[in-house]
Amino acid sequence: MIANERRDRLELLAQVVIRLGHEVIAREVDVKEIASVTAQVQPDVALVGLGLSSEHALELISEIVRDALLPGNRLTVGQ
Repeated sequence: MIANERRDRLELLAQVVIRLGHEVIAREVDVKEIASVTAQVQPDVALVGLGLSSEHALELISEIVRDALLPGNRLTVGQ
């Protein structure tokens, strides 16, 4: 599953993941929808793009791991 704040970046990342031989089972940009999508598709891995808003990315991550059985990991970038 791939989540991002920008739909154009979401599609670009999906194409990279597919070219690497993986299946993208869901794509989402909306924080309000990500938890239900995660529960429906039950992904093994969720990639969350960190764009202009780290707050948006953290909200996506929080929603993904809140009710899902998906382990949560965060990649942080130093100041």
